Amino acid sequence: MLVPSQEISCRLDAGLIPDIITYTSVIDACAQAGDLQSAQKWLAKAIEAGLIPNIITYTAVTDACAKAGDLLSAQRWLSKAIGAGLIPDMVAYNAVIGACAKAGDVQSATKWLAKALEAGLIPNIITYTAVIGACAKSGDLQSAQKWLAKALQAGLIPNIITYTAVIDACAKAGDLQSAQQWLARATGTRLAPNIATYSSVLDACAKAGEYRKAEQLFAKLLDLGIKPNLITFTTLMSACAKRGDCIAANQWLDRAIEARLHPAVISYTAVITACARAKPQRGDIAEELFRRMISEGVAPDGILFRILEKAIGAPALGRLCDELGLDPKGLAEHSNRLKDLRDRNDLTMEKQTTRLQRTTTQNR
Repeated sequence: MLVPSQEISCRLDAGLIPDIITYTSVIDACAQAGDLQSAQKWLAKAIEAGLIPNIITYTAVTDACAKAGDLLSAQRWLSKAIGAGLIPDMVAYNAVIGACAKAGDVQSATKWLAKALEAGLIPNIITYTAVIGACAKSGDLQSAQKWLAKALQAGLIPNIITYTAVIDACAKAGDLQSAQQWLARATGTRLAPNIATYSSVLDACAKAGEYRKAEQLFAKLLDLGIKPNLITFTTLMSACAKRGDCIAANQWLDRAIEARLHPAVISYTAVITACARAKPQRGDIAEELFRRMISEGVAPDGILFRILEKAIGAPALGRLCDELGLDPKGLAEHSNRLKDLRDRNDLTMEKQTTRLQRTTTQNR
């Protein structure tokens, strides 16, 4: 089966002229892949070919902006569609409200919701969930709960994504009790919480300093057959960091690696924070972790450097960076080198895995 972009090439090779539907399919495929640059490129090509984008075309590129977290471009494209005399449907408005959610821009989310209502459209649960997500991103628990109440008043049925958004708002507000209550309410309506839901409750536990409850919840999700992801493990590392338990934080990092996950800079930052807060401080473990992170091609950021400095001291950090050829003031310059290193390590691991598989097959 041809991918949409190949279909356009084949049509051109056959002397056929692709229509706006074909271009829209390509733009939508780019949106689903989170490739905003390509989505906008194909829209430009469609316009250059003399085609007139329809509302589905503009919705697809708006969705690409939303997935890329580019709120300004999402708003610009939907406004351009309206300026061209097109009438957006709820799907189009949901796309831009979703972009607002990613940006945590509650004001813009409610503005676009108001525009949809003015146009005579009826918001659905996806709309309200996006607005709740914007509230959660900004840490506004009260507004998140208010919008959920409005969804219920409108006769809509919240899904697990809706409840997860509210629980995430609880976590950001450090309100563990409310997070647990909303989790209970979700399960009470026979919805099945997913790993995002449980990770949000774990985050609430971490912010409330309830490490034991976090451990119990982690055990529960494993019993339910839910597979933890990197966010889950990093949240538990952060819970340990809050109490200065670098040993436990390091163990969660090891468990993430055992689960074949690739720890990100935020994961290492959590564990190194635990080292900095430990009494006494464990600069030795912090330095070891930093060396491991660099060897794995994970690029440090300014936050990590500042925390590492607290853990090992400025002189030691300077010597360490000199030894590893890193410049805390020039992060962008060496981030590409670290990415290349990570790619090489991944390739080496892939080759080793392939050899192991071959050996296993031969032994059978």
